[in-house]
Amino acid sequence: NLERLKADEVKMVLAILEDLSKDLAEKIADADPTGVGPSTYRQRRMAALFEAVNKTIKSTYRQLNKTTGNIVKGVITAEAKAAALAINAGAYSGVMLAGLPTTAQLQAIASEVLIMGSPSKEWWGQQAGDLENRFKTQIRQGMVLGEGVDELTARIRGTKANDFKDGIMALPRSRAEALVRSSVQSASNAARLNTFSANADLLNGYQWLATLDGRTSDTCKARSGLRWDVDFEPVGDDKTWSAAPAQ
Repeated sequence: NLERLKADEVKMVLAILEDLSKDLAEKIADADPTGVGPSTYRQRRMAALFEAVNKTIKSTYRQLNKTTGNIVKGVITAEAKAAALAINAGAYSGVMLAGLPTTAQLQAIASEVLIMGSPSKEWWGQQAGDLENRFKTQIRQGMVLGEGVDELTARIRGTKANDFKDGIMALPRSRAEALVRSSVQSASNAARLNTFSANADLLNGYQWLATLDGRTSDTCKARSGLRWDVDFEPVGDDKTWSAAPAQ
């Protein structure tokens, strides 16, 4: 279910970025920095284009951050309930033994979810800044080479012949997909661990189970199948507990 959720949210985020890609292409056509005239005229039009594009990119990435934040909140609430049910099922009791973290605790978890040590807001901000810089670089390079609007647009959006995978927007799409998947998984992990911690008196410890595929990090591969006690001290080996797997 979590993997299906990731896939659905990735589609939604990629659709937002596709709209951004089209919007950037339209802005290039409207500004037409290649228009006939003195160099100062072209410079003013290019500066206006950069200003408009920066505003659009920042707005889009704020939307992406908000969208991801809403996803994270939903995942945390659902995963906490699932973790509590799993504890009760494992206890083989007809009585609900495990409790959920409080609403305040769940909200705190949502605000503190980290991806590789940083909140998702910072990652989205970094991606927005990188796209702004890459856009400016490509437009400037194209202008130096005397390219027209169509060529400048292709640098950004890509070409239909290559399924729009040869422009600079290909990298933001790839990064956004990775960030969405990591955000959902990190939220799921945080909710589970906080629910387990709230019910430590019912548990013997933790076992790390990683999905071993092409996305699995070396850290996760090395710890898959290993165990720790409720205080995260290793059981049967010397590997310390690390940050929960991101994917």
